[in-house]
Amino acid sequence: MNKIFLAYLEISVYCSGIIIIIFLLSAFLRKKYSPRWKKYVWFMMALRMILPFQINIVEFPLFHPDKAVMTELEGMYSEDKLFLKRETNSAEDMSSKEDGNSKETLNEKEQLELVSNRNVSQIKHTEGIKQIGLMASIKSLLKYTSILPYIWVGGLGIFLLYHLISYLLFYKRLKRWNRPVNNKTNQILSVLLKELKIKKHISIKVNKTISSPLLIGLYLPRIIIPTEDITDAQMKMIIKHELIHYKHYDLIMKYILCAVNGIHWFNPLVYSMIRSINHDLEVYCDETVLSKQDEDYRRNYGFAILHMITERSRNNNNSFSTSFYGGQRNMKDRFEQIMNIVPRKKGMTLFIVLFCFLLLTGSLVGYKMNTQNKEKLSSTVSDSLLEMDTQAIKSHNVLIVGADGEINNPDSRHGDSIILISIHPDSKEVKIVSFLRDMYVNIPGYKNYKLNEAYRIGGIDLMKRTIEENFKLDINSTIELDYKTFETIIDQLGGINLSLTPQEAEYLNHTNYISNPTYRTLISGEQLLNGNQLLGYARVRHVGNSKGLKGDFGRTDRQRDILIEIFEKCKTVNVSTVLKIFDTIHSYVKIDLDKDELKAYINTILKNDYKINSIQIPLEGTYVPITLDQAFVLDFEMDKNIKALEGE
Repeated sequence: MNKIFLAYLEISVYCSGIIIIIFLLSAFLRKKYSPRWKKYVWFMMALRMILPFQINIVEFPLFHPDKAVMTELEGMYSEDKLFLKRETNSAEDMSSKEDGNSKETLNEKEQLELVSNRNVSQIKHTEGIKQIGLMASIKSLLKYTSILPYIWVGGLGIFLLYHLISYLLFYKRLKRWNRPVNNKTNQILSVLLKELKIKKHISIKVNKTISSPLLIGLYLPRIIIPTEDITDAQMKMIIKHELIHYKHYDLIMKYILCAVNGIHWFNPLVYSMIRSINHDLEVYCDETVLSKQDEDYRRNYGFAILHMITERSRNNNNSFSTSFYGGQRNMKDRFEQIMNIVPRKKGMTLFIVLFCFLLLTGSLVGYKMNTQNKEKLSSTVSDSLLEMDTQAIKSHNVLIVGADGEINNPDSRHGDSIILISIHPDSKEVKIVSFLRDMYVNIPGYKNYKLNEAYRIGGIDLMKRTIEENFKLDINSTIELDYKTFETIIDQLGGINLSLTPQEAEYLNHTNYISNPTYRTLISGEQLLNGNQLLGYARVRHVGNSKGLKGDFGRTDRQRDILIEIFEKCKTVNVSTVLKIFDTIHSYVKIDLDKDELKAYINTILKNDYKINSIQIPLEGTYVPITLDQAFVLDFEMDKNIKALEGE
């Protein structure tokens, strides 16, 4: 029993780290990816946590001391004697040389090797002693913790007994108050069973003692609904939701999760994992039901769920059945997903699944990679990329969106700046294109509206798709940054020199565009602006710039000037210094361009003295400001602006 307990304890430690990693990945991928990938990863995680044995290729060092070090320790004393003998002989040789040079002494290379080998031996001694000490401490601790396996078994028994009794009482209550449904509801169920190609007989009952629909029973599955007082369309949605749970094998998942929770009852992260899994099962089920459905269907589906759920729903949760209610926070997230018409990617690649599988089996846990070799390999790859010449670098379009709110929060993010940087190695040119945010464009899957609305409702992915489809472009990479990130980048570069008009300086000193009042000290003429000052300058709309442009036209013109000045400043700084700065900046922004690839492009641009050009879309004379749906928009000639982007 002690071995089984230690095995599960080790597995719990391993999997806790993986759970944290999955939570972190979810925070970044939830808006872009369907929860399906998480369901499969969670399923593998649950299976791994049930298996009471290791499948490790490399053993975890906390529980298994390094055998190579332990083996070397056995011959360490004889090795020391050899070093001592060599040193003694060396001393004798040196003495002999002083007396009459009767013997040859060790040359400088041999002496260096001797010292180096002795240092290696001492390091091995230290590593071995540390591991032996660690193991001795663990063994000593285990003598006083021999009662832990019994506590673990007791907790497991109490957990399983509690859930078994809860289930039996719940099932007894359902059986007592279950009533037949009307013929229309039975007909809806029959139609859906055929539609979903479910051959298993599934019955449906109505039970007024519950207040949330549920699916229960592995051998004899049944759908229980609290009421039939809803429309036929809504009833069809509710029943379909529960049948999708059956098709997804969610009831089996529930039983597995109960076993995992019982085995690892002592691990608080497991409880968080199970809450997350239950929520993901419901969201994925919603997504399946709503696949290819319009906004009206989604709204009706949401009303159906609301109609079925009351505060008593939380009392109907059971470890062996599905349940609509998952807490206020989770329900809010579900409704946001229900009304989100922006399509999400179906799932992660097979690579992430295989990678997680390796992690879950412990194969990569405790892996000791030679740090020097890793750094050498990374350095070699980086150097190779940085040496790419003009022929090796291909044309590349990078979309940059500057947000005036939190990037990951759809309620507060707005595309304040929309800029495309086109790199053309053949002509050694960098083109900076500003897209005015009020342009009236078609937002895929939404409607015709302002360009920056695409970013608000669908983030960088929908913005990228909107620009690509409207302007016939291929965008290779995207970058997102907020105000704070912009300030950090400028400060990392040491500020930017710009020339301000008297009106611009006066306006910035007397408004809150420069958020830090201590920096409201600008003057007319050329000067060095820090990140906070430059951010204020980049946002100004109500004062004309040196070219007389106001509003969004003046604002985007300033932003292009800023980017040009950044490029010009980078040309005056050592290339390696610039690369180090951008290496640091890479961690501040959301970017889907590989770090080494980004550095390779920067290196090539700076070394080959690329020309910097800029334009505004829509072009002057190709647009008309109009009001549509009580909103100011720019109606523009699409063909002329597409030709301008193509360089015609």
